[in-house]
Amino acid sequence: MTVRTKSRDPKVTDFNKEDLVINTKTGHLFYKSEQGLHKLEGNQTTSTSTSTTNFFHERFSADWASVQSENGIPWAGGAELGYVRYVNVFVTPHDGTIHKLYWKQTGLCSDITVKVYIDSSNTFDEVTNFSGVAGAAFNQILSSAEVNVGTGDGKNYSNLNTLPINLNFNAGDSFIITLKANTAQGLHEVSGHLLYSYQNITI
Repeated sequence: MTVRTKSRDPKVTDFNKEDLVINTKTGHLFYKSEQGLHKLEGNQTTSTSTSTTNFFHERFSADWASVQSENGIPWAGGAELGYVRYVNVFVTPHDGTIHKLYWKQTGLCSDITVKVYIDSSNTFDEVTNFSGVAGAAFNQILSSAEVNVGTGDGKNYSNLNTLPINLNFNAGDSFIITLKANTAQGLHEVSGHLLYSYQNITI
């Protein structure tokens, strides 16, 4: 048996019953029998893209010693990851989502504002004064009934606080998450994680 290739459909006289012919343009297969020329059309398969979500936790810890002003969460990161953040600024190399903020805290302050600033123009550096920063993409005030607080500065941490954020960002964006005490006690020690994800396209 011989397999022949043509760039067109073959005629019945182009080959004999022991041969097969493949039309290389359409992918159709031809063979002959006593009844004549037969054509087989296969199902065409194409590669498809699938999106996979990769989840990450980023740690943070700070002792703000009763600070009352708005303060950016300082990300722990690591030396090998230093290129994607600068103290309190994340630079995001992929499209993704900020999902949740988890934290524990000491001190008496249980009335807190949480904000997320997203910058697509790459003007963020380390930010210490937020009075000149444009409006937050996320802004939520948590009352004393919604925040667990530990026993005091330098004492036991509270139970875990969980705040859903569910905010999307684009590749190249920078973002900062801030906490601000709304009572005179200020924020003391905080420690926690940020849950976020990146979208990776695989083929």
